[in-house]
Amino acid sequence: PLTAAFKGQGIKMKDEIYRTEPPLYSRGKLLVLMSLDMSDEATQKPGGQKRADKDNAISWIYDFGKGRVFYCSFGHNHEIYWNSAVMQHYLDGIQFALGDLKVDTTPTAKVKK
Repeated sequence: PLTAAFKGQGIKMKDEIYRTEPPLYSRGKLLVLMSLDMSDEATQKPGGQKRADKDNAISWIYDFGKGRVFYCSFGHNHEIYWNSAVMQHYLDGIQFALGDLKVDTTPTAKVKK
């Protein structure tokens, strides 16, 4: 439900990439919703690739105690926030965090293709 706005399609955007390293996230501990396509030449160009596994998640969720966490690191160019699918992703994420949108948060250790 949190990625339904993208209709099963990828999204291309031009913005700063925020990369994280373990232990900030691990697919064994949370559910990755979206990640960077590291096979894309434009995505590979920026320097500073830190993860040896090239697994760069940009949106994920997990349960935390009695609460829920939604994380998304889309950048900050204004064009991104004019994209209706991105806005819907954020709104759905907020609903999830508030408990209004039920989502299975079972972690998946495998990279989804």
